Amino acid sequence: MKPFSEASYLAQVKRLRCMAESAVSKYPIKNYDLKFIQHGENATFKVITPRQDYLLRLHRNGYHTRSAILEELKWLENLSNTTNIPVQQPFASKKDELIILQHGEETPSRHCSILKWQSGQIKFKRLGPKDLYTIGELTAQLHKATTKRKIKHRNYSKKIMNSIIFY
Repeated sequence: MKPFSEASYLAQVKRLRCMAESAVSKYPIKNYDLKFIQHGENATFKVITPRQDYLLRLHRNGYHTRSAILEELKWLENLSNTTNIPVQQPFASKKDELIILQHGEETPSRHCSILKWQSGQIKFKRLGPKDLYTIGELTAQLHKATTKRKIKHRNYSKKIMNSIIFY
Protein backbone atom coordinates (compact mmCIF):
# COMPACT_ATOMS: atom_id res chain seq x y z
CA MET A 1 0.00 0.00 0.00
CA LYS A 2 1.26 3.46 -0.88
CA PRO A 3 2.34 5.84 1.88
CA PHE A 4 -0.41 8.32 2.81
CA SER A 5 1.37 11.27 1.17
CA GLU A 6 1.58 9.38 -2.14
CA ALA A 7 -1.97 8.01 -2.11
CA SER A 8 -4.67 9.53 -4.29
CA TYR A 9 -7.05 12.08 -2.78
CA LEU A 10 -9.85 9.48 -2.65
CA ALA A 11 -7.56 6.91 -1.00
CA GLN A 12 -6.52 9.51 1.58
CA VAL A 13 -10.16 10.34 2.32
CA LYS A 14 -10.95 6.63 2.82
CA ARG A 15 -8.09 6.29 5.28
CA LEU A 16 -9.11 9.47 7.08
CA ARG A 17 -12.69 8.16 7.37
CA CYS A 18 -11.36 5.09 9.19
CA MET A 19 -9.40 7.38 11.47
CA ALA A 20 -12.50 9.53 12.04
CA GLU A 21 -14.59 6.48 13.00
CA SER A 22 -11.97 5.48 15.54
CA ALA A 23 -11.70 9.05 16.90
CA VAL A 24 -15.46 9.39 17.42
CA SER A 25 -15.43 6.23 19.53
CA LYS A 26 -13.36 8.13 22.11
CA TYR A 27 -16.16 10.66 22.66
CA PRO A 28 -19.49 10.20 24.42
CA ILE A 29 -21.32 9.97 21.09
CA LYS A 30 -23.55 7.08 20.09
CA ASN A 31 -25.79 6.25 17.14
CA TYR A 32 -24.20 8.58 14.64
CA ASP A 33 -23.68 8.98 10.93
CA LEU A 34 -20.42 10.37 9.62
CA LYS A 35 -20.52 12.74 6.64
CA PHE A 36 -17.28 13.76 4.93
CA ILE A 37 -16.96 17.54 4.47
CA GLN A 38 -13.44 18.21 3.18
CA HIS A 39 -9.79 17.22 3.23
CA GLY A 40 -7.56 20.28 3.19
CA GLU A 41 -6.02 22.19 6.08
CA ASN A 42 -7.92 19.76 8.29
CA ALA A 43 -9.91 16.72 7.33
CA THR A 44 -13.43 17.50 8.52
CA PHE A 45 -16.49 15.35 9.07
CA LYS A 46 -19.99 16.13 10.27
CA VAL A 47 -21.03 13.75 13.04
CA ILE A 48 -24.82 13.51 12.89
CA THR A 49 -26.79 12.23 15.89
CA PRO A 50 -30.50 12.36 16.76
CA ARG A 51 -29.91 15.04 19.42
CA GLN A 52 -26.83 17.05 18.46
CA ASP A 53 -24.54 17.33 15.47
CA TYR A 54 -20.79 17.85 15.73
CA LEU A 55 -17.81 18.86 13.64
CA LEU A 56 -14.86 16.45 13.82
CA ARG A 57 -11.51 17.92 12.80
CA LEU A 58 -8.51 15.72 12.06
CA HIS A 59 -5.83 18.39 12.22
CA ARG A 60 -3.15 18.35 9.54
CA ASN A 61 0.28 17.41 10.85
CA GLY A 62 2.85 20.17 11.02
CA TYR A 63 0.36 23.01 10.59
CA HIS A 64 -0.49 23.87 14.20
CA THR A 65 0.92 22.37 17.36
CA ARG A 66 -1.23 20.72 20.02
CA SER A 67 -0.72 23.87 22.16
CA ALA A 68 -1.96 26.10 19.32
CA ILE A 69 -5.06 23.95 18.76
CA LEU A 70 -5.79 23.93 22.50
CA GLU A 71 -5.37 27.72 22.61
CA GLU A 72 -7.97 28.03 19.84
CA LEU A 73 -10.41 25.70 21.62
CA LYS A 74 -10.01 27.56 24.93
CA TRP A 75 -10.63 30.84 23.08
CA LEU A 76 -13.86 29.43 21.63
CA GLU A 77 -14.92 28.24 25.11
CA ASN A 78 -14.24 31.71 26.47
CA LEU A 79 -16.24 33.41 23.70
CA SER A 80 -19.11 31.00 24.26
CA ASN A 81 -19.14 31.63 28.02
CA THR A 82 -18.63 35.41 28.03
CA THR A 83 -20.43 36.71 24.93
CA ASN A 84 -23.57 36.22 22.88
CA ILE A 85 -21.50 35.39 19.81
CA PRO A 86 -22.77 32.10 18.34
CA VAL A 87 -19.55 30.10 18.11
CA GLN A 88 -18.87 26.39 17.96
CA GLN A 89 -18.26 24.98 21.41
CA PRO A 90 -15.47 22.46 21.98
CA PHE A 91 -16.68 19.03 23.04
CA ALA A 92 -14.60 16.90 25.43
CA SER A 93 -13.71 13.23 24.97
CA LYS A 94 -14.71 10.47 27.38
CA LYS A 95 -11.43 11.23 29.21
CA ASP A 96 -12.41 14.94 29.41
CA GLU A 97 -9.81 16.00 26.83
CA LEU A 98 -10.44 18.66 24.19
CA ILE A 99 -7.76 17.16 21.93
CA ILE A 100 -6.98 13.52 21.37
CA LEU A 101 -4.13 12.00 19.44
CA GLN A 102 -5.56 9.50 16.97
CA HIS A 103 -3.35 6.83 15.46
CA GLY A 104 -4.10 5.26 12.10
CA GLU A 105 -2.99 2.01 10.53
CA GLU A 106 -2.19 3.51 7.15
CA THR A 107 -2.40 7.19 8.14
CA PRO A 108 0.05 9.28 10.18
CA SER A 109 -1.27 10.12 13.65
CA ARG A 110 -3.23 13.36 13.95
CA HIS A 111 -4.57 15.57 16.68
CA CYS A 112 -8.36 15.46 16.68
CA SER A 113 -10.99 17.75 18.15
CA ILE A 114 -14.75 17.86 18.11
CA LEU A 115 -16.92 20.98 18.22
CA LYS A 116 -20.68 21.21 18.65
CA TRP A 117 -22.18 21.96 15.26
CA GLN A 118 -23.17 25.57 14.71
CA SER A 119 -25.90 25.86 12.10
CA GLY A 120 -25.97 28.82 9.80
CA GLN A 121 -26.84 29.90 6.33
CA ILE A 122 -25.20 31.81 3.53
CA LYS A 123 -27.00 34.97 2.55
CA PHE A 124 -27.33 35.30 -1.19
CA LYS A 125 -29.21 38.58 -1.09
CA ARG A 126 -27.83 41.98 -0.23
CA LEU A 127 -27.31 42.73 3.41
CA GLY A 128 -29.84 45.14 4.83
CA PRO A 129 -29.54 47.64 7.70
CA LYS A 130 -30.63 45.04 10.27
CA ASP A 131 -27.94 42.60 9.04
CA LEU A 132 -25.26 45.30 9.18
CA TYR A 133 -26.35 46.31 12.69
CA THR A 134 -26.07 42.68 13.84
CA ILE A 135 -22.62 42.37 12.26
CA GLY A 136 -21.56 45.56 14.06
CA GLU A 137 -22.83 44.26 17.42
CA LEU A 138 -21.04 40.94 16.99
CA THR A 139 -17.83 42.66 15.90
CA ALA A 140 -17.92 44.91 18.96
CA GLN A 141 -18.42 41.91 21.26
CA LEU A 142 -15.57 40.07 19.56
CA HIS A 143 -13.29 43.07 19.85
CA LYS A 144 -14.12 43.57 23.53
CA ALA A 145 -13.63 39.87 24.31
CA THR A 146 -10.29 39.52 22.54
CA THR A 147 -8.35 42.79 22.74
CA LYS A 148 -6.42 41.73 25.84
CA ARG A 149 -6.07 38.09 24.87
CA LYS A 150 -2.48 37.07 24.14
CA ILE A 151 -1.75 34.66 21.32
CA LYS A 152 1.15 32.49 22.41
CA HIS A 153 1.15 29.43 20.20
CA ARG A 154 0.23 30.70 16.74
CA ASN A 155 2.85 32.15 14.45
CA TYR A 156 1.14 35.29 13.17
CA SER A 157 3.23 38.14 11.91
CA LYS A 158 2.36 41.71 12.87
CA LYS A 159 1.93 42.49 9.18
CA ILE A 160 -0.88 39.94 8.86
CA MET A 161 -2.52 40.93 12.15
CA ASN A 162 -2.40 44.62 11.22
CA SER A 163 -4.05 43.91 7.87
CA ILE A 164 -7.19 42.49 9.50
CA ILE A 165 -9.88 45.16 9.40
CA PHE A 166 -13.49 44.74 10.50
CA TYR A 167 -16.11 46.66 8.55
